[in-house]
Amino acid sequence: MSFPELPVDDQTTVEATGHVRFICERPLIVLSYAAPIDISRGHRYRVEADHSSAVSRVVFSLGGRAALRPPTSLPLNENQSVALRLRALPSRRSRRIPHDLSRALAEAGASLEHLNEPAAQHLLLMVTEARDPVIRAQRIQIAIEATQQAGEVGP
Repeated sequence: MSFPELPVDDQTTVEATGHVRFICERPLIVLSYAAPIDISRGHRYRVEADHSSAVSRVVFSLGGRAALRPPTSLPLNENQSVALRLRALPSRRSRRIPHDLSRALAEAGASLEHLNEPAAQHLLLMVTEARDPVIRAQRIQIAIEATQQAGEVGP
């Protein structure tokens, strides 16, 4: 069975019914949505359940389906249905792109937008930790090639 992908747009609120499952004696709510694609360990959402106050939860993949830890205020039983409202939260990480990398990306007509967040952060760390000018130039070239490849096969 194919499920629609859970939106990661922070302007979209989704109303969904989840079902409680216990995995290793811990409750999870499994949604009738596919887990967001291209997100390393999940994506943070603002979650409201049964008119309780909103909490922040990471929605992750459980066999391809979106799942999350339930809000602590809910009494839970196996297979119980739970009505939720979810809205993706913007990433906490800010991208500080070094001037030399930014200039090289612009000259190559490339950008970091086609990379998922973990890949972009990895490339930025790789470049910023290189102090030797030769190594830094090599890493900038690697970053440009990675962003161009991601743009060719990206969405």
